[in-house]
Amino acid sequence: MSTAVRSTVDAALELDGFSSTESGDTARARAAGFAVAEQLGRLLPEELRGGAGTAAAAATVAAAVAVAFARGCRAPVVTHAIGLAASSVGASAGDDASAVTSAAEAGLRAARLAIAGWDAPDGSIDGGKGLLAVLGAGAGTARGSAPGVEAAHVADLAAGIRWHALDEAVQNAAKVTFGNAAALMLAASGESSVRAAATALAGERGAAGRALGIPGRLSAAAAAFVQGAAGHLEDFDDTHPPSIVHPGAPVAAVVLALADATKASGVDALTALVAGVEAALLVGELVPDALARGWHMTGIAGPIGAAVAGALLGGANHSRLIRAIDAAASHASGLTEALGTLAKPMHVGNAAHCGVLVGFDDAAPSRPGGLARLLSTLNGHAGPPELGVRWRITENVVKPYACGVLGHSAIDLSLRLRALVGPEKPFDAELRVSTLAAAAMGRTDPRDGLASKFSVPHAFAVGYLFGDADPQRFSADVVGDARVRAIRDRVRLVADDTCERYEARLRVTCDGEATELTAVGPQRPTPGQVRAKAARLLAACSGADAFVDAAFGADRLGPLAELHELASGPATPFGGPHHGPSISRTNHLRH
Repeated sequence: MSTAVRSTVDAALELDGFSSTESGDTARARAAGFAVAEQLGRLLPEELRGGAGTAAAAATVAAAVAVAFARGCRAPVVTHAIGLAASSVGASAGDDASAVTSAAEAGLRAARLAIAGWDAPDGSIDGGKGLLAVLGAGAGTARGSAPGVEAAHVADLAAGIRWHALDEAVQNAAKVTFGNAAALMLAASGESSVRAAATALAGERGAAGRALGIPGRLSAAAAAFVQGAAGHLEDFDDTHPPSIVHPGAPVAAVVLALADATKASGVDALTALVAGVEAALLVGELVPDALARGWHMTGIAGPIGAAVAGALLGGANHSRLIRAIDAAASHASGLTEALGTLAKPMHVGNAAHCGVLVGFDDAAPSRPGGLARLLSTLNGHAGPPELGVRWRITENVVKPYACGVLGHSAIDLSLRLRALVGPEKPFDAELRVSTLAAAAMGRTDPRDGLASKFSVPHAFAVGYLFGDADPQRFSADVVGDARVRAIRDRVRLVADDTCERYEARLRVTCDGEATELTAVGPQRPTPGQVRAKAARLLAACSGADAFVDAAFGADRLGPLAELHELASGPATPFGGPHHGPSISRTNHLRH
């Protein structure tokens, strides 16, 4: 058993309030963690055994198992703890003090979330894009990061951003990204999974913070996790099409969590948001191979952007900013095997948590060269980065539909078909999508609401039947609706390698006539449409107009904390069984 695994398990148990001495239940918990670590080590490809990445993977999972056993959990909870921990393993973790710290915290958090009822996919370890496959796919393939792309270059970009020097397009993009994220966080704050996460992480120490719509105080890192997960829960946030990173939720979550501790103004917050989003999107573009190998791009790039935002709001100097970026690289994690489960929003929560922990609290050791190591591990592409010339945040697209972005073109086509023939006409259809879309969203019979967000046939069916794809269309009730099932069954999904990433092609036969339609998405809503979406999300909230005005006009706020004052309770307009029973309560907002 490696020293890193033993140290990680002991650290996780001590963080959770258990003694690491060899006695009683704690000793049995340690033994269970070690046994799982040894088994995982035997399952890994031979060329990876004994490496730093193997030790980090085993340590993270072992920590989660040990904490779950120490708390007396039964097998189903332990299984979910293992799955959540597997999806929290750092992509480039080593076996030094930084790796031990991040692995212990990730494993502990995975166990706490599993105990709180969060689920993980069955294939987190041995699925097609599970931990074993993803780590195995990277064996011996690193070829070096892009020349000169190190933490110092990202720090230079971030530190040089001044709000009033940004052009109007960048400022508007920042306000829309932030407003959309804040509305989603408040709208999801009454979901049972979000409230359970807040309760599970309530004991974390650190600077105090608040999460929109969640009563009481949390540590700022815990508040960031809760808001990051809430902002991504409905898969209704945003996407940067070139990198498939969803930058708004992890970075905005940090900004909001630190509103009290930093006394940041709205302009301060938006400046940090621009810097964090730019950093995340740059990293995402530099590692395009990571997605094909099974890494979730937001889980990989999100911690970097979140740490940049946290560090800037904490007044970090240049060297401190570099240290935060390198430390955040050890937290880059997340498996695409998690799509359709709560492990996916956990990735975003983890990224935001990291942003406070290493960016603001400076509480995690940093390895010099951490970012360069991450890029090398994930096959970073060679080529000079465009720093401060092209503003990636202006390319960020807010989602018009509450599901995986690779299914959006199918929804566009379903709406066009509905307009052509109406929602009641019988038809037969062949729907061609990219091989990436088919792999990520090829579920033909999703088991529940979260899984239906990654089903192209389901997305097409709800668009055609209901004329929209808002969150309520991705609930367990709708998944089981006979009309929806019938439409799903009529659509034959075909993976077509001639389709572009976001393209969909529909050939439909109705009344004996064949029609062909194509959509290349994703569509970009106007700022007005994004505000209307936010108002729709918060329709059940008293005083929602004031909150929306403040969120989308954050540059006019004094202290950003004013936004928390406008959100005094959870909102649940879309409550449904896909995330568990929601807490039905009216949100009271005040001016």
